[in-house]
Amino acid sequence: MTNEIIKPKQFAQMIGKSVLTLQRWDREGKLPAKRSTTNRRYYTYQQYLEYIGVHASVSAKTVAYCRSSCALDYNDIELQKQHITEFAQKMYMAIDEWYIDHNSSLNYQRENFNLLMEQIEQGKIRMLFLAHKDRLVRFGYEWFEAFCNRHGTVIHLVCQSQFTPDKKELLAELKLIINMFSSKIEELGNQKEQIIELISKLEK
Repeated sequence: MTNEIIKPKQFAQMIGKSVLTLQRWDREGKLPAKRSTTNRRYYTYQQYLEYIGVHASVSAKTVAYCRSSCALDYNDIELQKQHITEFAQKMYMAIDEWYIDHNSSLNYQRENFNLLMEQIEQGKIRMLFLAHKDRLVRFGYEWFEAFCNRHGTVIHLVCQSQFTPDKKELLAELKLIINMFSSKIEELGNQKEQIIELISKLEK
């Protein structure tokens, strides 16, 4: 469906404009808002696609992506799914498909992450729900957000605070970064073992 109701504030954020600009465009007829039975303004996903110049695919899906750093961290995935489901229900939406990975956010070879990116590029995803932006990527989220926008996919971040990474996950990824750059920076390479040892102590 491409007629999901989107409130003016959310629609303004999606297209990078202010609510005041939307109100002016509505008056001028540049981007007329829809009206509810109580005369409240709203927009639709179809209007968003038309604004960014993307043709709506009838079969486009609403999906969610969840990630944990460890396959044994079952509770984290279930908590993400619970919050995403509740958030989507408040928007009168159902999740058509779940994409789940158990790997570091620094690993861009994640199987379902790459499948998701491919589906977005093909215009098959209309909405993507995330519990937190770092469930998708740790760095460069803005690039991926722009990528989604170019292909007609709207991202919904559900609840930022509950899914900030824990200390153990961050330290594990810090080790990966140290290992990655130690061979490129001589001074860092000379201190690598001491740095890794310090990080290991912090993990305890």
